[in-house]
Amino acid sequence: MVDRAVIRTKLSFADARLNELGSHGKVSLERFQNDPTVQAAILHHLQVAIQSCMDIASHIVADEGLGIPGTSKDLFDFLRRHRVITPAVAGEMKELVGFRNLVVHAYDKLDARRAHAHLPLYRRALARFLRAVVTYAKL
Repeated sequence: MVDRAVIRTKLSFADARLNELGSHGKVSLERFQNDPTVQAAILHHLQVAIQSCMDIASHIVADEGLGIPGTSKDLFDFLRRHRVITPAVAGEMKELVGFRNLVVHAYDKLDARRAHAHLPLYRRALARFLRAVVTYAKL
């Protein structure tokens, strides 16, 4: 059984990052591309929110003995197979893990226009994952 206190703490942290992203939600593409401080803040909040979700997934997979993932994306396949999240949410989260990896490891290849365009989609995907975890953990 999952440790609800751990899940609750990580959910709260991820939710706070989503709220911060919401406060930047109306940033224009021009400002996002040309203001390195704004871009860094938004990408950092997004990266940390995604990482928090990865940590939550890892915690559930480990505590429930769902398997040993080979990659971070595998975490979401385990959660999908055990009906913690829907196939759609699993797909979105795997895409977000890829985006997080790009931000962390290949930041010089980041397409700012594409990142900006996807921000609302990423926020919604993270919110869907967090809602699914709340339901699963009965929080």
